Amino acid sequence: MAVVMLLALGAAALPQTSCNGPSSSPATSDAVPGGIDEQLMHTPTTPPLPILVADPAGDWATALVYDPSIQDPITDWGGCMELARGCYLSTPGSIVGCVRGLPTCGGSDPMTGGSNCCPRKCIDDFNAQIEAGASDNAAVEATISYGAACVAGFAAMLDDGGVSP
Repeated sequence: MAVVMLLALGAAALPQTSCNGPSSSPATSDAVPGGIDEQLMHTPTTPPLPILVADPAGDWATALVYDPSIQDPITDWGGCMELARGCYLSTPGSIVGCVRGLPTCGGSDPMTGGSNCCPRKCIDDFNAQIEAGASDNAAVEATISYGAACVAGFAAMLDDGGVSP
């Protein structure tokens, strides 16, 4: 799941979709030549996307939209972070046992992420921090929260915003 920023030509061209579903407005993503989807670096699989926030300004509009079809290093990291957050919410006291029991993603690369799992390297790095004497909070912060050292591709997205020449 991801939130995508969309810059579209023609404020009236934004699809009138909210989290409650489409509105009765006739404007659709087809109102822009080539469609709004072509304005995105990532082409969504189920347009129109729900608009979270839109800011029309003359012939331009900037919108924050939700696209559940995106899976990239940021969503992989976010999925693992959400699982770790669940440990804090569901475990009184130390969360070490909870974090150690989080589901790990499959694959031969220990940094491979996915939905509803943590890269194996994040959990291995967490365990190494605990064994070295770090507190559970410090271990989560140094590994899962940071993410760059344990989620494949995450460091590159932090360095250049995911934009490659």
